[in-house]
Amino acid sequence: MDCRIFFIACVCLFDLRSYFLDKMTKLFYCIRNKDSADDYVSALNKAGYSETRKLDRADFLLFDVEHKGRLSLSSKFREKKPSFIYPHTPYSFWLWDGIYDPSKVCCNFVVGETAKRGMELYGYSSRVEVVGFTGCQVREFHPTKGTTLLFAPPHLLNSGKYTNAAIHHSVSRAASVIVKNIKYFDKVIVSHSWQGIKESECGEFIGYDNVEFYPVNAYRTKGCRRHAVGQIARADLVVAQNTLSYLSVAVGMPTIMFGNDFRWDRIKNYHLYEDIYKFPLNLEKMTIDEILAVRERRNEDVERWKEMNIGTQFDAEKFISVIREYV
Repeated sequence: MDCRIFFIACVCLFDLRSYFLDKMTKLFYCIRNKDSADDYVSALNKAGYSETRKLDRADFLLFDVEHKGRLSLSSKFREKKPSFIYPHTPYSFWLWDGIYDPSKVCCNFVVGETAKRGMELYGYSSRVEVVGFTGCQVREFHPTKGTTLLFAPPHLLNSGKYTNAAIHHSVSRAASVIVKNIKYFDKVIVSHSWQGIKESECGEFIGYDNVEFYPVNAYRTKGCRRHAVGQIARADLVVAQNTLSYLSVAVGMPTIMFGNDFRWDRIKNYHLYEDIYKFPLNLEKMTIDEILAVRERRNEDVERWKEMNIGTQFDAEKFISVIREYV
């Protein structure tokens, strides 16, 4: 009997200790998008905040975008407590220019000056702060001489489809350009979605001896940005779109993007920030000599784009200082 009383007393003391620790330590709830939030969560932990998986215990919320199923969760929370947005991708600042309704938050953190300027131009109403690039070290451009090409189209959704049919066409056009000039490369590494090569519009590469296929599951691979940087390191030239292309430019790899003329139908004011957002090198408009020359020297147009769209390394101190203004 005495042992049972002692055990119950210990449990009560533990619960009381947890309760008071929660009151002293500010808790945050993070809605994660793969590994996009990792550096933000790490900065919060180092600053003395603690992550909780119980929303009702959280003092503030960190999320990327309001996907279906998350909408009611985050909107109800924001009525009572501070909320902050971290970048869904390095370039996702235009999501609130017609795709999603602007979320009323304390601050929307973005990667580079292009994002902040673009949001100002299309009239985003909440506070925006530039905090730098996450996911890898930002490095100077380094020339290469080899002929290993990494081709990395956007990953498919879990449904096995792209978010827009036009993306299929841009991937197919880019693949055709590379296949047409495949004799100029000792190796072509095709980073395709795990659902399949043909589903990723990469079927044109089948049958070539110098092609290596590398399946990637962006939804299940832990540290997918780290894996992407590892793929980039194997190449001398990267042809890519979306997040991997930004990572490639960030680490200083010679990089060409494709599908630069693609526009989301639902974006309302793309014309206002197109000039500062669009990457200067577009595969579909380049000759093979121009493609190979990208490896050899810095391109000043690319460097200006990098300064505006990628900027500097993630500034954890600035991020935390903004959080502390509200929490």
